[in-house]
Amino acid sequence: MLKTVFSPAGCNCVGNYSACTIYNGFGFISGQISTDPVSGRPVRGSIEEQTRCALGSMKEIIVSIGSAMENVLMVNIYISSMELFARMDRAYREFFPDGPPARVTVGVADLNGVDIEISCVVAVPTSA
Repeated sequence: MLKTVFSPAGCNCVGNYSACTIYNGFGFISGQISTDPVSGRPVRGSIEEQTRCALGSMKEIIVSIGSAMENVLMVNIYISSMELFARMDRAYREFFPDGPPARVTVGVADLNGVDIEISCVVAVPTSA
């Protein structure tokens, strides 16, 4: 059965999409940018700050659907410049210190004023 999660704590969706779609034991988390959870405005700090903020929002959604960061299977990262990769990766490791999930990182030309967007697929326990 398909289940959609529109706006859990920590997610400020802008546009016609779900923060997460759950199907057959998997949660498909929409792209998260570095958004301040209180103001809803983009955080335009360092790539490390933006990465932590985007992953923090992603974690809020994951927890809200009854899963955990340890259950993340695949991460997609869109970054404004591959020159920021090493710095982003150091902040990313804080969220996935052991046994990190599969990941792809793609350099893109425009992220509407921020430097990173992160989406993922996470296993969701059947009781969630």
